[in-house]
Amino acid sequence: MKKSPPPEQEGTQTYILRGPIPEQVQQALKARLEKRISEEWDHTLVKLKLRFRSYYAYVDVQDPTEEVPTHLCRLGYLGNMEEWQFAFYKYSDEKYEISMDMEGNWLVCPETALDISAGVYLQGG
Repeated sequence: MKKSPPPEQEGTQTYILRGPIPEQVQQALKARLEKRISEEWDHTLVKLKLRFRSYYAYVDVQDPTEEVPTHLCRLGYLGNMEEWQFAFYKYSDEKYEISMDMEGNWLVCPETALDISAGVYLQGG
């Protein structure tokens, strides 16, 4: 029997992660993030690597000259493409930390999560 995801609470808003992430959502997420990398980041230096597990999408990038990808963030699926839970990857303790965007929003679009994380871990943009 599958366990249902725990409710997440940030501030006064409660929401429930939904999974597994449907295949069509996975493909749409990949297309959106690849487009963002090609528009805003040096896509000749990094290639998007997505991993999906239950209600999470793990966003990494791979430098073609490196063996190990750079972890950027984790997105928690809430049932639509515009609002995702955002968790920033912290190399200091190798954990994902639930985070907010620059305006204080706990729920973000995928491109915002990518930009915040890549702004920390990638050179230039």
